[in-house]
Parts: sequence; C-alpha cells; structure tokens
Amino acid sequence: MPFQKKPQVFSAAIHELTLGTGDTAVKIGGQNVYNLYAFDASLKNPPRIGIDVSDAPEQPCKGLEALYAGASTLAEKAKRAAALEHVDFVCIRFDEADPNGANKSVADCVADAKAVAEAIDKPIVVAGCKNADKDAELFNQIAEALHGRNILVLSAKEENYKAVSAGAGLAYGQKIGAESAVDINLAKQLNVLITQMGVQGANVAMNVGSAAAGYGFEYVASTLERVKAAALTQNDATLQMPIITPVGTEAWGVKEATAPEAEIPEWGDQEERGIDMEVETAAACLCYGSDAVILKHPELLRRVRLFIFNEIEAGSLFGCTLNRCDPPSVLEVVCREAAARGIREIVVTLGDQGAVYCDVERGESGCISAEPTCMVDSTGAGDAFFSGTVAARLRGFSLGEAARMGAHLAALTIRSEESTCPR
Repeated sequence: MPFQKKPQVFSAAIHELTLGTGDTAVKIGGQNVYNLYAFDASLKNPPRIGIDVSDAPEQPCKGLEALYAGASTLAEKAKRAAALEHVDFVCIRFDEADPNGANKSVADCVADAKAVAEAIDKPIVVAGCKNADKDAELFNQIAEALHGRNILVLSAKEENYKAVSAGAGLAYGQKIGAESAVDINLAKQLNVLITQMGVQGANVAMNVGSAAAGYGFEYVASTLERVKAAALTQNDATLQMPIITPVGTEAWGVKEATAPEAEIPEWGDQEERGIDMEVETAAACLCYGSDAVILKHPELLRRVRLFIFNEIEAGSLFGCTLNRCDPPSVLEVVCREAAARGIREIVVTLGDQGAVYCDVERGESGCISAEPTCMVDSTGAGDAFFSGTVAARLRGFSLGEAARMGAHLAALTIRSEESTCPR
C-alpha cells in the first residue's frame, strides 16, 4: 500500500504581527502548523532574523570589530547592521541605561533612538537595560518619539507591564513584547494581564525566555513546544502570539563563548566557539517554537540560512511532486525555487539516489550519489546526514563538500546495527 501523508493542519493559527512600515515591514507568525512543518502546509511567513546592536561596547571579536569599525554612535552601528543581507529587523539595546552601570539618561537614549530611526528604514525593536522601572520610562518615551514607525518594545514584564502597556501600547500604538521566565503559565498570565489593559492580542509578541544550548535549554525547548502546542491544538487565544527570542545575549555570555583560547587551547578559537553556541541555540529555538530570533554576530546570518529537506518535504514546500523524479530533474526544481524564495542554501535528500544541493549565493549546485554500502538498519540515516552536513558547513566547507560528508556519515550509520554512527 502506498504511503498516504496525513498533514497535521490546525483550525487555530498564530497571530500575524507586523513590524515596521512600508516596503521594509516584516510579518511574524501567522502559521497554522508547527514550526518549520512546511510538509504539512505552506508557512505563511518564514522565520525572521533580527540583529542585536548595543549602545555599549561590543564583545571583543574579529567579526563584530570588522562590522562596526569606525562607527562611533548607535545610529552608525545600526546602519551597518541593517545593511547586512537577510536582516529582517534591527534590535537596539540600551545596556548603558542601567542605573547600576553607566546610568545613561532616558533623554540621551531617546535621542539615540530617533537617530537610529532616521538612519535606517528596517523595522526597529527596542530592548532596555533589564531594570524594570527604567525600562518602563525608556520604552514609553521612545514609543512617543518613534510614533508611526510601528516598533516593538522588548519587553514588558510582570513588574512594569501596566506602565508599558498604557504608554507604548495604548497611547502610542506600538507593539508590546511580553517577557516571562521560561514557564507556560507565567507566559499565559502576562498575556492575559496585558490584554486586560486594553492592548489587542494581535499587537503582542512573546519572549518566553531563553538560555544558551547546554545551559538548561531543555526547559526553554519544553516551554516553546508547550506554548505552540496549546496555541494550535487547544486554540488557546492567550498563547497565540508569535514568539521572538533574543539569542545573542544568552549565547555570548556563557563560558564557551567568553573563555580566551589561551586559557583553554583545546577548545579552539574563541570566536568560532561563540558563533557555534549562537548557531546551535538559534536553530533549536526556531525548531521548537520561536517565530523570530535576535542574533549578535554577523556570521550567523549566513549560517542560519541552510535548509535540509527530504524530497517529500521539499515537494510540499515547492508545491510539486519530487519523490518520483530523477536527481537532475529535482536539482532543476530546487535551484529555481530556492532562487525565487530567497533561500540561500538548500540540500534535498533522495534516499538511495543520493542528494542534490544548491548554493544560490555562490552559484554552485550539483548531485551527490549515495555511497555504496551494505544496509543493516536505515534508522538514523537522515539524522546522520543532517548532522554531518551541518557540522561540515559550520567548519567552513562548501555546501557540496558538506553534503558529501553528510552522505558518508549516513552510509556509515545504515551499515551499523546501532542507530548512531559508529566511532
């Protein structure tokens, strides 16, 4: 009997949130399937990528130093960040407003925000200094100064949601981020409180908390998954807001990203470690439920854009049937659709026919034959291919080379009695 796919599509949907205005406005959320489940139904909007720009000095690393070299103001830094390819929005973070730190005045922060708004046309997200009282004042005054730009303030918390909702949300019509501490009940409660203030649920985004991969991230993953499941399967309107997760500030604060190479040489290059931590955390957030992530390092904008599908998933995404086509025909479709949809890098696996790949930016594409092997158990072959391809790509290999390494790892896995690749 042929396999009959049963798409899991829900009658409920995530609210679609619009940030910014005009041609550069972006829409976040809107889907009625689980994250990245393009094989069940078309995704109304792709995952969105923001870049974090702080008014404080950036963490010393070559990538950030090169990006912001010569930029002396927040507006200049934001302009550089906004010009990066595939940046959907810019998050300006006022770390120096912290009363326990530089204690930058609200007036100075407002002046910086206005300068940023004049310098870029990309949507703007405004993050505070993590002091609830100062942030409430800061958000409301920036919301007034940027009235009409349709910004998002990130975030209102239990301690200041009344002031932020009344000011930024109701008085000036800006979007509100609701920040809770990695707990579905806390997220739901805060959403209810904000909407009871009169802010429409469609104007709210959630930040349910984050952590770097390996640092209690299982709690983040569970919360993201449960929030999205409740929103879709139970039609819970109090959890149907899109989720935006600040990844960069978490990933670049852990030991793997901050320990100098001189102290732990066996860990390798410090900047590469930080990039890897941010890649892994961002990818996991997007898989488990985030509709947008905010990154810090510009290299991430390249690395987070690789898509790996099997032929059925790719066919569902592109609206055609690929599972009975020969590799050259699949490659032709993949290259055409990737270019049309803004997908920079894509690999499509074809079972015993191998795989095809397309790097749109570099103009490289091709077919990869499956390695001849004696199959014992095919369990885990897809995961092995994915892991090998991503690991090689993260280490600087071209997409074609990375996919060949993925195919080799898959071949090693299917000839083993275990469902993991033998060492």
